[in-house]
Amino acid sequence: MPDEQPDASVYKELVQLISSFPSAQYIRALTLLGVPDHLLDGPRPVAALATSIGAHERTLGRYLRSCAVLGLTTEDEPDVFGLTPMGALLATGGMFAAIARATAGMHHYLPYSRTAECVRTGRPMGEETLGTSFQRHLQERPDELLAFYQLDSMASGDCGGSLAKAFDFGRYGTIVDAAGRHGDTLAQVLAAAPGARGVLFDLPAIMPAARANLTEHGVIDRVRLAGGDVGEEVPPGGGDLYLLRTVLWENDDDRAVRILRNVAAAMPDSARLLVVETFLPELPNGIGGPDVDEETRELHRVNFSVFLQRGGRVRTEEENRRLLERAGFTVERVAHVAGDARGWDLIEAHGRRP
Repeated sequence: MPDEQPDASVYKELVQLISSFPSAQYIRALTLLGVPDHLLDGPRPVAALATSIGAHERTLGRYLRSCAVLGLTTEDEPDVFGLTPMGALLATGGMFAAIARATAGMHHYLPYSRTAECVRTGRPMGEETLGTSFQRHLQERPDELLAFYQLDSMASGDCGGSLAKAFDFGRYGTIVDAAGRHGDTLAQVLAAAPGARGVLFDLPAIMPAARANLTEHGVIDRVRLAGGDVGEEVPPGGGDLYLLRTVLWENDDDRAVRILRNVAAAMPDSARLLVVETFLPELPNGIGGPDVDEETRELHRVNFSVFLQRGGRVRTEEENRRLLERAGFTVERVAHVAGDARGWDLIEAHGRRP
């Protein structure tokens, strides 16, 4: 131990980091049980609440007191519970309910429980802990898949609108968003290109939510929905532009190349590919360097996280170029676009059939 002990606040911060696992699960359970939905109109006796949500009364009372310690619920009289303003944010349909379900779900937690083994072996832990691939685990659980995609939507913000400032989508009649989640980016792109039509291609399990989302955006009459796995095939449809947004970094190099080749096989000769990623910045002075901003720091954290869970990686510009070239594409243009939630790097390319 060093002679000089750290400030006592360091101990408190470390304990909070160590103990954050139960808190995240308490919050996730609150959304799974639907507790906020039943307390939005005011406090209720625990007995009535237990009946409404199908819970064990005494256990529910203990649990809600734990949530009160976290600042999520209130108990101003015995066995009568309400919501704090923070707890109310977890009601169904809100972004925090999606965050809680997506970030504290087992598709995240189980791989993280094997972090040390990942580091020792250099192997991702998603498939070993989930019993199947990260993607298939979510595909078999449509509610969890939707929450995961909702979290992605929050992180990406108005990505399509930001891209439209640097890329003329109006040049293309049909835009195919391959692995386009539940359609937010495609809807934003179509808003910027009112003469274009779209094809949304993603897992069949997400198609009902995609239809509802695109309807809400007012573009469903311009979009064809197609269900499938971009790692297996991309259905040919005569698209003029094929869009891959943050798809490559979720996959290891071999699967990323396979996805690119599947897109190439579906593309007409005259079509173009637009890859949208966020390049991993170099760190000449290390992560603690004085010029390292928070977005860069977060990308380097995500770089390990996405490998641990899925075997993916956040790649540099050169690494993304090499993937495209390996898949038979020729890079035409690279650009950086500032977004409302984060910055985006785009690569425009054309290819030949593999």
